[in-house]
This record gives sequence, C-alpha cells and structure tokens, in this order.
Amino acid sequence: MNGRTSRLHILDSLLKIYNDIQKRFKGRKIVISMSWNLRFIKDLTTRKSTMDNFDSSLKRSLRHIFELLGQSGVIFVVPGGSFHWKDVVPTSTNPGNKDLGNNYDTNPINGFPATEGVKRLDLETPNYFVTVGGVETTSWGNYYQTHRNLRVSAPAVDILVPLPASSFHSRELELARAQSTLPGGYGLVRGTAYAAATVAGLLAYFLEMGFDRYEARTVLYAYAYPRIDQPDTEGRLQRNLDVVYNGIWGFRNDARDPDSSDEDPNSSDEDPSSSDEDGELQSERFGALTRKLAGTEKDEVVKMCQTAIEEKWPQSDETSDSDSDGDDLVIPVPESDDFWKRSKYIKRKGPGATAI
Repeated sequence: MNGRTSRLHILDSLLKIYNDIQKRFKGRKIVISMSWNLRFIKDLTTRKSTMDNFDSSLKRSLRHIFELLGQSGVIFVVPGGSFHWKDVVPTSTNPGNKDLGNNYDTNPINGFPATEGVKRLDLETPNYFVTVGGVETTSWGNYYQTHRNLRVSAPAVDILVPLPASSFHSRELELARAQSTLPGGYGLVRGTAYAAATVAGLLAYFLEMGFDRYEARTVLYAYAYPRIDQPDTEGRLQRNLDVVYNGIWGFRNDARDPDSSDEDPNSSDEDPSSSDEDGELQSERFGALTRKLAGTEKDEVVKMCQTAIEEKWPQSDETSDSDSDGDDLVIPVPESDDFWKRSKYIKRKGPGATAI
C-alpha cells in the first residue's frame, strides 16, 4: 500500500460492507470492485515465502470476511496487478538488459486476492472472484501481470477519466502523477484497477439481465475474446488475452479453417450462419445479449457459455494447488486440439499451445 490506506483499513472496510448488506441489501445481487492487492511474497523469483504472524492472521481474517460476503451473494472483481516490465537488471541469463516482456512466466499474477480469481472453476469450495488483466488498445496485447488461467481482461492503458485539478499519487506500482490535463477536468490514467472497474460494471449489467452471479461470470468469460492476433517468432498466430465484450452482437463460434480470412463480426450484410461449398457449417453467431433473459432461453445461453469455457480451460484431475495456502493454482495449457482447431485466434502444429 502507499501509506494512505493500511491493511487493517481494508479489513475494516469489508466488515462495514458486510454489516451494511445484512441491514439493507440482504438477498440482493452485489458486485464489489476492489482496486488493491496485497503481496506477501518477499522474492518474486519464488512462489513461496514465509509470512510473519501479522500477515498470516490478516490473510486468514480476509479469507473469513470474503467467505461471509460470498455467502451473502457478493461476487468480487479484482485487478490482476499493475506491474509492467520495462527495463530488467542484467543477470547471467539476461546479460543484455533485455525487456523480458509481460507473460505468465516473467510477470505472473502474485497478489492477494487476485490469485483467487485464477483458480480452477470446478473446485468444491465456491469461488467468488473475477480477476481482471490489462491490455493496451494498440496491439490489444497483455500489458501487465498475467496467468495461464486469466479469463478476462479490459483496456488498462491511457484510460480517460475525470480527475481533480490538484495532483495525487495513484496506488499503482508505477507512481505516476494523476492530474487533470485535458479540457473538462479529464486525464489519462493506467492500471488494472481501471480494467477491473470496467468488468465490474459489465458483470452488474449481466446480473440485471436475469443471470445469477455464477451464470453472469460464466457469460462474462465465454463472451470475452481476443481483438487482434499476434504472430510469434515462428510466424504462428498467438491467441491474445480475452478482452471483455458485452455480447450485443452475440456469441461467435468459429469452426472453419484457421487459414481462412477473417470476417467482420459486426457485419450484418451476410447470414451469420454460412456454409462452404460442401454445405458444412463454417461460422455461427447466436445468443445476442440485448435484453433481459429468463427461463429456457437463459438456460440455453448459460449452457453454451459453459461449454465454451470448458473448451478454453479444460480441467485436469492431476492439477492441484501449488502451495498449502491455496493461493496459486496453475492449469496446464490445453492439451486437446479440439478448441484450437476450431478457433480463428491461433494456428500451430502439434499438441498443446505455445501461449494462452
């Protein structure tokens, strides 16, 4: 933290929110966006560290209040972390001071509770978290910390927001001065906290459409998609992060040859379900989220979304928590070719994928 808000203030705020929910909002659908992360790891090169008694007690207390809030119907949206690699100190393995880049090996999500939202979705213990990554809108590539199981991202660089005339230091790791510099009291800011706010708003929108919190999260994950493909060093297309999408044009399922040319997903000149010369279905778009859903229609959308998520992030029985505290859970990149062959977002040979 930057000194303005202590860790105990965070716990106190969550307790006040819980009490308020019990008094005034019991039984309501509630989204809490939390623009903070606590880091208990002393050495970023290792996934384990020994916490002191205060940190251990605080973490247990936070987990307890998260569970109470979760049982009260809350779903949490948290930033993945706003550390961005720029310059790297020369080492024996990186003597040229080369930028290592921002991926799940060099710049992993390691803050709490961000690590909660990148766990498996089928754990017996309910998961009340959505962790949000940050992309910049030129290449639509990852700009900050990430994880193999990061399921949704949003713009997090040069975000236009209203700002005060006097400057203040943001809580991001890059302590840039956030001050109004544009007409009308606006300025540009960056960080995954702003991406999390975008996702929290969309999640609330899905809740209002009739989905419960788990259904809304499923829809959020399934409808998110990469905006631009990125070639790797071997010329193969890499699947960028899934960026949040409101579903107004519907869910698009690509089952065509990945070498075929892309179509504009917003184009209305052609039938969204088209066939090739042999009559085989090539692309289908369905499930437009433009109004409140209920009954069978809602159930069909949720089922479709769940299937899409299982294809993107297949679960492995051999995968387990990487430490006793359950903070980090690494899922292998999908071994099956089924999802990747059907997706226009990656083309490569052999089992597994080089990036996700």
